[in-house]
Amino acid sequence: MKLRFNGNTLRLRLSRSDIQQVIEGNELLEKVTFGNGQPDFHYAFKLSDHLANIQATCQAHEIAVLVPRDMALEWAASDDIGLYHKPTSEQETTLSISVEKDFQCLHNRPGEDETDNFPNPGSGV
Repeated sequence: MKLRFNGNTLRLRLSRSDIQQVIEGNELLEKVTFGNGQPDFHYAFKLSDHLANIQATCQAHEIAVLVPRDMALEWAASDDIGLYHKPTSEQETTLSISVEKDFQCLHNRPGEDETDNFPNPGSGV
């Protein structure tokens, strides 16, 4: 699972094994270790039985993206690329959230292992 920010937009990209974990009903958790006595940072993808829409939380060194369970399972089993939450005009300060399947890059990137990523639809393969 990869986490990316651009301004007030958060994007999670999930590999094939990440998607398999979602299908099995599991949460995903990644840890970033800074060392030198600093606390670890976590980011997570969590399923919820109590939400109607995608949300994100930020608490004590963890960012969690929460997705309604049924929505996540339907998406994981489909060919759809992603799940998206875009704030309405009344919620201008709300974070935009994208959860997408992670595709292989079209160009070779030395040192990057993409064997667990989905085939890129633009590759013609």
